[in-house]
Amino acid sequence: NDNTIKDVIVFLSHLSHVFPKELSFLPVELKNLLEFSYNIIHPSIRLSIIESFNLLRKKNLIEPIE
Repeated sequence: NDNTIKDVIVFLSHLSHVFPKELSFLPVELKNLLEFSYNIIHPSIRLSIIESFNLLRKKNLIEPIE
């Protein structure tokens, strides 16, 4: 279900500052997902991934992405 996937992505992004070590994989995995599977991911999930990047950036957990 698309909503479940989106909810998990957003949930993990919100928790990333609480568990930085345990969730350090998140930005890399989201980036890889977009980079290698963008054409098969539903647009609403892609949007959730981008919103998660924004959230991670606001929390200073990732550097600006080129």
